[in-house]
Amino acid sequence: MKEDLLIAFILIYKNPELFEEVIEFQRDLNQHIDDKLKIDTKIACEKGCSYCCYGWEVKLTFSELLDFIKSLNNLPDNEKVKTAKRLEDYKSLKDITNHPCPFLNNNLCVVYPSRPFVCRTFSSYDKNLCKTKTPFEFPPILDQIIEDIKEKINILSDEFIPLFNTKTSVKNINFNHKDKNFFVNLFDTFILTSENGSIILKPYKLAEKFISKI
Repeated sequence: MKEDLLIAFILIYKNPELFEEVIEFQRDLNQHIDDKLKIDTKIACEKGCSYCCYGWEVKLTFSELLDFIKSLNNLPDNEKVKTAKRLEDYKSLKDITNHPCPFLNNNLCVVYPSRPFVCRTFSSYDKNLCKTKTPFEFPPILDQIIEDIKEKINILSDEFIPLFNTKTSVKNINFNHKDKNFFVNLFDTFILTSENGSIILKPYKLAEKFISKI
């Protein structure tokens, strides 16, 4: 799977305009999810309700990671530093039970528009069940949403599908305190970050070895 992901990133590295195309496709998926969830008026989730943001390690697809990094680096510098501190503290924990997501601040996600699928779809009909950590069944509409997303992803070229179905942990996100930029090391081949509002790939240690193969 590592090789499949690297092929996708190498193709994007050689054709940087593909970055925005991948991000736009992911945003369309996100919008589809949001629109579908709005149909179910029984869902109790609302702004400031953050019970589901505690006690578990968020994972996101590499396509979601692109917009996630971009949104993190669009934060004001003081907010980036505060968020980086929470992330570093989070990584050092041996037990995250009852500990908030590092991207949660005052019960709000600092990159809410770019939140991943797992956060976007965590929905409940009763906030008290979330508050008391009582097991509950997710709204039935989520089954249809999952099928819709699978169908939409399957129309992509085979080379780019791994970006949309392979996940990584938020713990793999790092922060460069000198440049005040969040980044991810992609298998020692690229550094994924953003500058001036644009996603970029910086060749790293093993870049030449892999780039030459594509």
